[in-house]
Amino acid sequence: MNSRERLKAILIVVGAAAFAFKIYLAMTTAGMSDTLYWSEFAREAHEHGGLALYHKPYTRWTFFNHPPFMVHVIHFYTWLTSVTSLPLAFWVRLPSILADIGTLTVLWRLTFCKNSLFARVSSWKLLFVAALPFSILIFGFHGNTDAVMMFFVMLSIYLLQSQKPAWVVGIAFGMAMNIKIVPLFFVPVFLLVLQTPRRQIEYSMSTIATGVIGGMPYLAQDPQFILSRVFGYGGQYNNWGLSRLLTLMSPELPWLNAAFEGAGKYVLLLVVIALSLWMNWRQNDSQREVPNDVPIETQCAVVVAVFLALTPAFGYQYLTWIVPFLPLWNWRASSLFTLCGTLYLLSVYTFRWRTWNWYANTPWLANNWKEHIVIFETLTWCSVLVLFYLALKQVAQQRSLSVSDGSSFQE
Repeated sequence: MNSRERLKAILIVVGAAAFAFKIYLAMTTAGMSDTLYWSEFAREAHEHGGLALYHKPYTRWTFFNHPPFMVHVIHFYTWLTSVTSLPLAFWVRLPSILADIGTLTVLWRLTFCKNSLFARVSSWKLLFVAALPFSILIFGFHGNTDAVMMFFVMLSIYLLQSQKPAWVVGIAFGMAMNIKIVPLFFVPVFLLVLQTPRRQIEYSMSTIATGVIGGMPYLAQDPQFILSRVFGYGGQYNNWGLSRLLTLMSPELPWLNAAFEGAGKYVLLLVVIALSLWMNWRQNDSQREVPNDVPIETQCAVVVAVFLALTPAFGYQYLTWIVPFLPLWNWRASSLFTLCGTLYLLSVYTFRWRTWNWYANTPWLANNWKEHIVIFETLTWCSVLVLFYLALKQVAQQRSLSVSDGSSFQE
């Protein structure tokens, strides 16, 4: 057995063990409040129809901001619950558990693509993806759709690196946007990497068509209101990074905190567009239609890193967006992010959501858990800043050398 076959066998064993633990968590825990939201969505859709989800008055429990394709998924969850003895909370988490396996499979296939950056890094780093503790916690316990979204994003990257037609790439990317609207931040990268107008149009039209078809019939019934709900969601402010810092500074600079809360996501989108243009800009137009100096994996990793570094809103599950790209960083940076993220999520799930009550008889922990969460949150955000810095540094080196065989973020 050669080293590659041995790695594949180890990945299967580790992946199977992680899968079993995630299934155990999904079967034995209630999950976070997200599972309760999905249960409420399912009840509302069953009693009043899918369109009613978008027209419910805004409350924390009823604001439905997901693309209309997810209404079909909710009906499917309801059907599965009715024909089995398993609760809806389990079915909500199962797609993420399966999607995590799908993402690992896509990453393995990318190591065989000669144009992919994953073919030039140590394949053993895929074990990071297979066994990452906090992704096990999120996919097995949390109860959201981010893993499914990222599977389709990574599938789009794989199809592009496998030189599939642009319209095929667009279908996979359209499915990612059928799950959540967040992949919109990757669109500038994909359009610029595709280079030629014909391929850009094919990709765009198939992405839009996939979203429209997936959203029927609800999208046809009230398109303007649905789109305003999907694109208008601002997320939870003041629980991560800059929003946390500006809130603490709000007594001195209240206008700055208010401005970031209101316009932060638009500023972030402009930053992503600017970075995408910089990563794909060429001095000599005659170089068009040749491989990009900066591989698409690098560019997507930069987009995720800048999003997590600058986002005004945050959900714990956002941390998993960067997981498929972790093999591109060096061991020290990946390990730092993994350690901080794991401690952060363990503190959140233990103290805030009372999943495990081992600390109940320890007054020091029971009375000060909020401070511990903020400490681990800040450390995790700082580890993201390190990843962002290393990614930008590598992009600058690849551009200055004008080579397409750049290494991973190893410095």
